[in-house]
Amino acid sequence: MIWSTLRLLQNPQQALQATLTTCLGFSLLSLQPSHALPMSYAGSTMVMVDIDPHWSTISITKALDRRNGIGASVQYIPSMQGDNSHSSTSSGEGSHAMQGNETFILVDATRLVRRWNMPNAQANLWLFAGIGVYGASGISELVTVPNPDASANQPDTPNPTPNPTPPIPPHPHQHLLKPVTSTSIASTTANNQSSNSAVSPYLQFMAETPSSLSFAVRPGIQFDAETTRLRFEAKALLFLASGIERPLFSATVGAALTEATYTGFQPWIELQARSMPGVIDELELIPKLRLLHNRIVLEVGYSNLGTVMGGLGYRF
Repeated sequence: MIWSTLRLLQNPQQALQATLTTCLGFSLLSLQPSHALPMSYAGSTMVMVDIDPHWSTISITKALDRRNGIGASVQYIPSMQGDNSHSSTSSGEGSHAMQGNETFILVDATRLVRRWNMPNAQANLWLFAGIGVYGASGISELVTVPNPDASANQPDTPNPTPNPTPPIPPHPHQHLLKPVTSTSIASTTANNQSSNSAVSPYLQFMAETPSSLSFAVRPGIQFDAETTRLRFEAKALLFLASGIERPLFSATVGAALTEATYTGFQPWIELQARSMPGVIDELELIPKLRLLHNRIVLEVGYSNLGTVMGGLGYRF
């Protein structure tokens, strides 16, 4: 160490060149990759909006220091009743199909657990925690159930005529459904009896799963590694409420098309793999175009499920 210092003192030009190279390297390293991190330098504030047909987010994070941040977020998971071609087939009591539109409103904490600084790269390990409320709008649907009065009013015949309509099993979530209106389904009889004189074998209910509001938490973890031209990110979040479990997993790789600069846009091409068990059964693959410009991040992507998504981030 001493001999190295003496050699540099003997050659001031070489020492100045080494110092400038090191400073420039760290400046370029901190210029663009920080846009991809959950929070930036101490005292900064990051606002991020992600618009997605399946899961949208708006968040704000204030960096208290270089390792700790606090903020708030809103997660919105819309009902898939209108377009269920890719929705989850899960139908339990806490399933997305039975909850309708879902919202998590959370106060968030971000912690930088470990940072690895390398000559031309940086890697980070983050932990997330959130606490707040969960709300679901509930759903409305037309439910057909057997009429208990039909069998009691049927005449006793030695050889009853088979019912031409196949029996309808009870609705799997009938205990969750609250009847709003009910109408009888007129039975079709062999001798064309009028519906007024026959007891309907089935009832139809316009039923709804009631809306709900409950306490919610969200733990999470993220690992990322990046240079000014390449980046990798892996994230896992788990949103929990009473009887509700909504995991969100993603992994992203990206490459910059140009060198990082202090002015102008730097375009990135990225590929994200995302899984949302309980919301969508299929694995999403999302090619993205990301544009970085000073304090702004703009991205747009197209999923293999046929949906367009976009995001905007701003640091101040």
